[in-house]
Amino acid sequence: MVSNMLKLKINENLINDIQVGLLEGKDTIKLKNKSYADDIMLTYKICLSRNPEIINVDYGKIGVISGVGNDYLKTNPKVVWDGVKGRNYIFTFEDSIRLGKYAEKILNELLLSKKDDMKKAVAIYDYLTKTVTYAETGNAHDAWGALIDKKAVCEGISYAFCLLAKKCGLNSTVVSGMLKGQPHAWNMVSVDGFPYHVDITSNLDSKNNNASNYDYIFLKDSDLKEYEWNRNVYPVCNSQHHNYFIMSHSYATNETEAINIISRQLNKHRIVYFRCSNDVILNEVLVQGLFIRACEKTNSSFSSLTILINQKLNTAQIFYK
Repeated sequence: MVSNMLKLKINENLINDIQVGLLEGKDTIKLKNKSYADDIMLTYKICLSRNPEIINVDYGKIGVISGVGNDYLKTNPKVVWDGVKGRNYIFTFEDSIRLGKYAEKILNELLLSKKDDMKKAVAIYDYLTKTVTYAETGNAHDAWGALIDKKAVCEGISYAFCLLAKKCGLNSTVVSGMLKGQPHAWNMVSVDGFPYHVDITSNLDSKNNNASNYDYIFLKDSDLKEYEWNRNVYPVCNSQHHNYFIMSHSYATNETEAINIISRQLNKHRIVYFRCSNDVILNEVLVQGLFIRACEKTNSSFSSLTILINQKLNTAQIFYK
């Protein structure tokens, strides 16, 4: 049972039209409940967010046909070149069932049944970050690419998150928007009634070696400074209740607090990881200075230092020996 619904301002009757048509395998779906103001493409993608195991249709090859009295959504089967067999493979609804079962297998391996919502979301985030490579392939835009092929783009990664979330009782959706002026997809997830942004694709871009990186999970609207999305449809995300850095006591509002955080993490981990408020603008020189002062405070020493700064989210990772 889904624990916390994300309240989207969307035509639910229209979503039902599309969902019923997809599940019945129709290639021409009558949009009985479409109104003039509806964004068909966005509604279609939100419908797929709720049914991410449906991968027998080509997500990119759809169109709207205007008819007398009603509009229709035209879909096409997903056809992908099979390099092993040397021919095209046409995906069927049986493949969608296979994908759903594979997602359940992943969740069983992650042992999520007794975990709370926050830990479930983090486990899915970690799994996709570690297993998926960003790549454009025939299956890159749906969950099959991310979970089976282990190769996908932002859209496929986001649908994979939705599928795993759905299977373990979390409510999530794909957010279709823009990042730096380019089309981009990421997720919203509801945890204990609080909606948050999650962007695994951006995390793939920023991850380093085997370091865990939680820059792009449980984010507020204000954290996404270079993102654009339809704020009239998606809920407002303004909570820090589950923010990784606040929960782990690694959030500093001034330099003294940053030094104290570094001091606590020194010698416990080989990586120091923290975030500062906008009152402390991080750069490599400043972080190195903070690290040295923390070492002096704790009588610690180091022989080498590597610093990674995410200036978009004001986070720092310090790798030291």
